[in-house]
Amino acid sequence: WLDEHKDIVVGVSPDWKPFNFLNQQGNSQGIANGYLELISKYTGLKYRIITDEWQNNLHKIKNDEIHILGSVYKTEKRTTYLDFSKPYFEALDYFFIRDDLNVNSMSDLDGKRLAMPKNYPYREIINRQFPKIIIVEVNTLGDAIDAVLDNSADILFDTNGTLLATLEKEGTTTILPFRTSRRFGENPIHIVVNKANPELASIIQKG
Repeated sequence: WLDEHKDIVVGVSPDWKPFNFLNQQGNSQGIANGYLELISKYTGLKYRIITDEWQNNLHKIKNDEIHILGSVYKTEKRTTYLDFSKPYFEALDYFFIRDDLNVNSMSDLDGKRLAMPKNYPYREIINRQFPKIIIVEVNTLGDAIDAVLDNSADILFDTNGTLLATLEKEGTTTILPFRTSRRFGENPIHIVVNKANPELASIIQKG
């Protein structure tokens, strides 16, 4: 199978630290990249990396235009077209708020506007656990941060490490951690492959 499939494409997001991001030289970095490099070393699988926004990469792997995504949450909908590796990381998700927001408890988030990129799996979590939070849909994580900064939204929700790293990089000091969602269950991260490629999924898992 490896001899017959030389063009394996990995989709990478530019700004989802610490899992997927580009360094200053434009090269793929992050935890997912590290795992995929080790899998390549152990199995002989070679990749070609393309970079695009998250929602575009998800659309491409659904249509088998790319073959691997390195850091994906499992949802019921995604299991219909993706094979998931065993989880390799447990993410701690967090609400972040603008520092002028007067909130003291989770119930105070009811009616607040949450900026969230399109096709984020967190939407299912928010709709289920916090139905009174208003979703403001944007294109990227950077757009979500901008929406909170310009008061088009009030709060963010993502992995703690992702938001801390991105806010620090941008020098943003007015958006702060508020509460974790740990009590709603584990949120493991997987490598995924389109179900059309079961051999590739097997190689990934063996690696």
